[in-house]
Amino acid sequence: MRRILVSAGTMAVVLTAAFVVLQLGSAPRHPAAQVAVADAAWHRPSQHRGLCTDPAKTPAPATTSPAPSSSPTRPPSTSSAPPATTTVAAPPPVRSDTPGGYGVPAGTALKSVQNLTADQSGQVLDALDVRGTITVTAPGVTIKRSKFTGTGQDWAVRTTGNGSVRIEDATFAGDYSDAAISYHNWSATRIDISGMSNDGAKVGNHVSITDSWIHDFTPAGGAHADGLQVVEDVGDVVMKNNKIDIGKLTGVNAAIFLSPDIGPQNPSAGPIVVDGNTLGGGGYTFYSVNGRDGATLQDVSVTNNKFLKNAIFGPVYPSEFVAKTVSGNTYADGSTLKMP
Repeated sequence: MRRILVSAGTMAVVLTAAFVVLQLGSAPRHPAAQVAVADAAWHRPSQHRGLCTDPAKTPAPATTSPAPSSSPTRPPSTSSAPPATTTVAAPPPVRSDTPGGYGVPAGTALKSVQNLTADQSGQVLDALDVRGTITVTAPGVTIKRSKFTGTGQDWAVRTTGNGSVRIEDATFAGDYSDAAISYHNWSATRIDISGMSNDGAKVGNHVSITDSWIHDFTPAGGAHADGLQVVEDVGDVVMKNNKIDIGKLTGVNAAIFLSPDIGPQNPSAGPIVVDGNTLGGGGYTFYSVNGRDGATLQDVSVTNNKFLKNAIFGPVYPSEFVAKTVSGNTYADGSTLKMP
């Protein structure tokens, strides 16, 4: 009888132990691990790509979301980045296609100067290497066979007051925070403007630019660079027989931009003649639209221009296009161009 009781007691102990083991086996071993996994899912990096003006700079969406660790995540390897061709901007035109006859004639000996003020009527400035600004305050000034290099100054050539200037066979390149040439009462022929960080030229009243080459801009961050820009109530403007191709790097806007913001006392702009140019580059290559607050373009003529097929969006900004006379405009390859 004692053996039976001992055996029964032993059996009870064994059964109790087995029950405890079974209960422990059915419970989660590390409940904190499940909390950590849920927290990892909640804090996965967002795949929102945001807004980016340059598609080449938009990051590619991740294909997986790695679990977080206590140490900082290493940057992804270069093998997972987009191909280099998606971030490299379009190269400038091949130099074998570079037209001749623009800028400082070869072999011209230049004299280095800094800032100058042309304050004598009829003054002639010839064969200068300018690393500053020429401010024109007198009428009838001539600048010829001169080279201008921008190093962060506002302008290369600027007119003020009654100043007027004719610019011939000059070369402009580099970083100007406003434009190479500005503002009223100037004419230019056979000039070369390239590598601008902002605008090529600000066009005011009584301006003529002919037979010139404006090309290959390298805009500063935040720029909306135009080759030739009209933004005020101006008239007596001629843009004729120029080659303007500013490229399509981030920050370029238009080869020619006409959109005057005119005050209530001067409700219209013109005449403005855009004739016989070869135009390319920019978001849209050509803008001709009314300005703000009722400002209008009353007398704009857009004729006989040839458009390259290299703009980011198209040759002509299609919304609210304004021109009094439109004729003879084609693509540069001779194909038909439908104007807005």
